[in-house]
Amino acid sequence: MQRLNVGFSRARDTMVFVHSMPLEDYMDTRRGDALRFYSTLLEDTKRSDHFIVDEKTFDSPKEKELYQLLLQTDFFQNNRERMRIIPQFDIGRYIAQEYKKYIPKYRVDFLVTLTDGGRESSLILEYDGLEYHTKDHSVVRSLEDFREEYLEYDVRRQLELESYGYRFLRINKFSLAPCKEGQTKIDVLNDLLVSALEQ
Repeated sequence: MQRLNVGFSRARDTMVFVHSMPLEDYMDTRRGDALRFYSTLLEDTKRSDHFIVDEKTFDSPKEKELYQLLLQTDFFQNNRERMRIIPQFDIGRYIAQEYKKYIPKYRVDFLVTLTDGGRESSLILEYDGLEYHTKDHSVVRSLEDFREEYLEYDVRRQLELESYGYRFLRINKFSLAPCKEGQTKIDVLNDLLVSALEQ
């Protein structure tokens, strides 16, 4: 076990485990417990599309925050095996290839897919920050003000993508604000996801 501890403390980017016997042959040993733990962790990571290697993937700190909130929702926890979350998805390129039609090179903050019995539901999740998605963010003080100040580009893009069957969930600081006592942003996001994906 001491060698294993030394190995863990010296590793920088990668750890490689080499063993000559099947993991089952290490039963009832501390080394076997450690090997099984990391083997399970490796398999879970391979099956999951929810690990972001490079945080530069996100266009803004708010997108990163939204991603972290999303991973903490009950909806995600209960459906993680059936869900895929793809950040900065090049949906314009995908639609152009899939439908053989011209469409601008749209990119969305997140494409969330949920598979149920061979049927896949898709949801585009967008974080609309005041600095990027409004004409004049100094006048935005409420959700209603925010809706009125959307840039025409965002509205046009949403309508075009919805014409291909994609549903949208737009998130901003107003829509994530807890309304009830004891409610958190995670609870609010969970409720929004449930209503958007379980239609």
